[in-house]
This record gives sequence, structure tokens and C-alpha cells, in this order.
Amino acid sequence: MRPLRIIYVFGHHLRIGGHCKSGLAMVKKLEAMGHHVIVLAPGGVDEMVRVLTATGAEFLAVPELDSWHQLFPPLSGMRRIIRVGKERSVDIIHAQDFRSVGRAYAAAILSGKAFVFTEPGGAFTHHLPPMRTDTVVFSREQMTNLLKAHRVVEENLHLIRARIDRSIYRPGAVEPSFAQKHVLPESGKKIAMAMRLELIKMPWLKTILETAETLRSNKNGVCIVIAGEGALLPQLREEATRINGMSKSPPVLHFVGPIFGIEEINQFYNYADVVVGSGRGILEAMACRKPVVVLGENGEGEVVTPANIENVARFNFSGRHFRYHSESPDPLSVVLENLLGDPTGLKQLGDYSYEYVKVHMAARIGAEQLVEVYNEALKKRSSPIDYAVWYMLVVGKGIGRVGPALKRRVFSK
Repeated sequence: MRPLRIIYVFGHHLRIGGHCKSGLAMVKKLEAMGHHVIVLAPGGVDEMVRVLTATGAEFLAVPELDSWHQLFPPLSGMRRIIRVGKERSVDIIHAQDFRSVGRAYAAAILSGKAFVFTEPGGAFTHHLPPMRTDTVVFSREQMTNLLKAHRVVEENLHLIRARIDRSIYRPGAVEPSFAQKHVLPESGKKIAMAMRLELIKMPWLKTILETAETLRSNKNGVCIVIAGEGALLPQLREEATRINGMSKSPPVLHFVGPIFGIEEINQFYNYADVVVGSGRGILEAMACRKPVVVLGENGEGEVVTPANIENVARFNFSGRHFRYHSESPDPLSVVLENLLGDPTGLKQLGDYSYEYVKVHMAARIGAEQLVEVYNEALKKRSSPIDYAVWYMLVVGKGIGRVGPALKRRVFSK
């Protein structure tokens, strides 16, 4: 098979987030397989751009891609995508999110290129995949919900769960400088979580704050360390100061702020005895041979084991599987105390985590599956009529969400 040349189009700036890191893992493995990727995005943090270009891929900042409208898929940046596709003789244009799909899909049609769309993780969005094209999803939950909500041809949906770069996320020794830099305990039991500190994440953060209050009287020197950036960081640090000041025990709760360096993120997971959270961070920690606890939206916590892994994975490690639990789970503090009190069980779970990611979630596997999707996409071509129909359907669904009165006004004779 000849090497492929692919354009990746992001509608978001490249940052240390789950979807960007999944895309980066795919780019790295595609480059290692002999393919070439050109990434177009509105911009990106220096660390992400450096890691990306170190793989051999190209990065082009296209500020026009930053424009966004909730109702009308934007076309700004389309000409730049077409021009880059022509200059680099690309085979595939791959839209990485719904912000980029309108312009990337149009560019593919106008330039005669194959097109692929990735629907980022989540339970479900109203986003309608483009017509007669291939769409990649990360979970069985997402695929099922897309099929229920839209007239999507099932053969055009491709489930690719494997997206963890095991050359980055791996077991390893922790340098003393890591704990010193972030003023963290070097002994005792350590619980870690990586999460964006934004209002949308408040249900999970509230659970962590309540758990810290419960564990602060623990005599085993337990501490909770949270890494992440966001508008809530100053407020959360104040709350940590309050909780830590309520007893004479060593501080139990630490907010270390953002960690951008890839190696330092790996240090962060290896520093922990247990990692809690949801989404991609759970998988990264598992690759580091760590036992993990998945969090739900309402304070639930559950250790990931061979008995529940398929159910947890079906919902993209998001914790949404708790919505369908018939029994009430234990509070997170109880789950953690039981887990930390069983050293043998901790090791066994860590070993299972490592093997699971190795067999099921390695980015190398996902990249091989993605190339198969590209080969399917190369056999297809959408037409301007397909684009017009898709565009009107997207706008129509958007108007339907705005309100029936506006919908009647727009579509009335």
C-alpha cells in the first residue's frame, strides 16, 4: 500500500485536552507507518506544537478556523484547506471536530479529495455526520446514539477506541524533583486526578472536594493531587486551603495547576498509587500500570476491574454507565479507603490495567484501523448536492433547537 498524505483539520486550538492528545497519538503512529500528516488548526500551545512536529508531521496555524457559529457550519478557512491540499498533493481531508467539518467537507468536495470525520467523545451530540462519508467514533454508546438519532448508514460509522500512545504513557520511576517542584508529599498514599477546572466539570470536582473533607482525618497520610487548568483554579485552591486548615494532619488536597510537558504528565500518573477521573485520563493512567477509579456525574465511584471493564468502555470511560446501575454505588471516599487498604489488590489491578491498554487501547492498533477507514474513504466521493442537503439538514436541526416559532418562520411559504 502506498503512503497516504492526510490533512487533519481542527476547529479548536491544540491544547492539552483529551481529543487533541488522541489526535496527536494517531498522527505519531501514522507518521511512523510512513504516511504524512499536515495539521491545520487556529493555533496551539507551544508544547503541543513541538510534540506534534517532532513526529515528522507539519503544523499550520490558520486563524480563520477559529470562527464558529452554533447554527450555520462556517466555511472560513476552506480556501486555505484547498490550497494546502493541492500544494501537498494530499489524499484525505480529515475533520477532527464539528467546528471544522463544514469547511473541511466543502474543501474535500471542491478539490476532489476523500473525506473523513471524527466525532469527538461524548454521550451524544446533535451533530449530523456528513452525507456519504466515513465517520469515526470512540465508543459503542456514541455509535448507538448516532444511529438512533440520525439516518446514518451504519457501514459509514467506524468504532476506533484504541488511541493511547504507550511510548509516552508507560510505567516509570518518579524523579524527586517532580514532588519538590509542586510541593507534594513524597510518602503516604497518593490519589491523583487530571481534569479541566471549568464549570462544566463541577459535579466531579465537587465529589473530590467532599472526598478530601472525609479523608483529611485519615491517619495513613492520604493526599489527593489534582492537575489541570481552568477558570476555577483560584477558587479551588482557596477551597483546598480551607479544607487543609481544618485539621492538624498534613495537607490532604493539592491543586498543582496545568501540567503541559508530556514527560511531566507521565510523572504525574506514576507518582500516584491510584488515579481517579473519567475519560481519556483513566486510560493514560492504566497505561502507567495504575489501578483506576472511574467517577460518575453524581459522586459515584467504581474501581475498574475485569468484571466491569466492557461496560465502562462502552460509555467511553466517562462514568455515564452509572446512569444504568440498579444499585447505589459506595461513596468515593469508601471506595478509595477500601482500595488503598489492599496492597495486593492494588498491584493486581495495576497489572490488569497495563495489559488491557496494551491489548485494546494502544494507538498503534487505532492507527492501523484508521488507515483501513482511509482506504474505504478513497473509494467514495460526495457531490455538491450531498453537501447542500447535509448543510440544510444541519441548519434545520439547529433551528428546531432554537424554537418552533423560528422554524415556522424560516420554512413557511
